[in-house]
Amino acid sequence: MKLERQDDDYIFFTNDIACLGDIDNIDEEKMGKFLKKVFVDISDIYKIDLFGYYRVDIYIDKKIGAYVEISKIDDFISYSKKIDTKVTVSVVNFYFKTKDLSKIYDYRPIYCCDDYYYVSTDVVDDIFGLLDFCSIEYKDINLKNVLS
Repeated sequence: MKLERQDDDYIFFTNDIACLGDIDNIDEEKMGKFLKKVFVDISDIYKIDLFGYYRVDIYIDKKIGAYVEISKIDDFISYSKKIDTKVTVSVVNFYFKTKDLSKIYDYRPIYCCDDYYYVSTDVVDDIFGLLDFCSIEYKDINLKNVLS
């Protein structure tokens, strides 16, 4: 678990996505339980109580976990809820990002963008071995294939 804060926006990472079940067919009930757990974790662990109307963008990688971007839309609070959300879910492959090509050289294909090298988590067996040397990119970026 990890939380980054940028003004009123939050980026929460969790590798605990088992409650979502089949990632390719997530139903609304499972997503609700997942989001409730995210908001409870933010409140209990980081002592941040969120209220209002939020846009929640969830990026899920089956091997890594989920990044949850939480952005406040309005301070509106309904009488029955403390938090209301507008949710979008994207199931994608994340990328390992590094400036040191030797860290990911054994994996293919390798991509490049803005002086960084990238490899998809989909082709990596030892995810935790690369986490020590690489950061994770979870959003779509304009990658150029450099080694196939």
